[in-house]
Amino acid sequence: MIKAIIRNTLRPLGLQLTSLPDHPVKGGRLQFGPYEIKTDNRELIRSYRDFPLTNSVIARVVAAIAKDEPTLSMIDVGANCGDSTAIAKTAHDLPVLCIEPDEHLYGQLQDNLRQFSHITLVRQYLGEQNAVGKFDVTKTGWNNTLVSPTDGATSVIDFKTLDETVRDWTYLNQVRFLKCDTEGFDVRVLHGARKLLTDRQPVVLFEYNRDSMTGCDEDGFRVFDYLRETGYGPVLFYDAYGRFIAAADLGSTELMRDFHDYAEGLKGKVLYYDVLAFAKKDAALAAGFIHAERTFRRGDGQPLNPQ
Repeated sequence: MIKAIIRNTLRPLGLQLTSLPDHPVKGGRLQFGPYEIKTDNRELIRSYRDFPLTNSVIARVVAAIAKDEPTLSMIDVGANCGDSTAIAKTAHDLPVLCIEPDEHLYGQLQDNLRQFSHITLVRQYLGEQNAVGKFDVTKTGWNNTLVSPTDGATSVIDFKTLDETVRDWTYLNQVRFLKCDTEGFDVRVLHGARKLLTDRQPVVLFEYNRDSMTGCDEDGFRVFDYLRETGYGPVLFYDAYGRFIAAADLGSTELMRDFHDYAEGLKGKVLYYDVLAFAKKDAALAAGFIHAERTFRRGDGQPLNPQ
């Protein structure tokens, strides 16, 4: 009875009650095509189990780019246990630079990505500037999140910009896809990648999570003007479960504001967005991809389903 009441309460919010243990999952595995990724992250397992569209857009983006540019490379910021990289590899065997600051997750990343070639790993926190900052570190070991310091334990974090971090990477000149998922720090990471975005103009997939951004005193809305300034135009919005919502142009400021205002935590049914941004120079690629995503949403296609 109690469970039924909870389910009925959560359903209008777009949430559901699931059963997973509160402790890390021992021997947890995710399967992406022929690739197995080990993880003890119960939330990640739940996401892929209950919402099969989760991160599936990564494979579709990589496949679309690789069709005309087979030598592309990818940067995976907030690589976690390597799930995003594995998904990308199902579409094309591209070089990937994986960046993950969490010690536990970095260890999993090292183990999981031994099955792939042309992988570079970096353990580093990324920010808007090369600087030292004080933050509380939460969700360590599974979803590392930085929040503004309180009276509790505070860590001194050494930040580098993405531009600085990738400067000497062998495959920098081939970067055509940047995925960023840093639990509220995405906007700051992108602002620390101005040279990369201006010079290389990769397709960018980032998380727009207002709850997490609020936790580190980041409004977030500035990212849309910033992307427009660095040469970006069409953007696609996805819900927290990987379903395509809508496409728009960054020049539509009021529409960007509508998306921003709507996703205010539990006030809206979209807890956060994944935003996919294309450079203006990639207008043809973007148009084809948007058409394909609309077709896919209508059911003419299959998501990448971990077994």
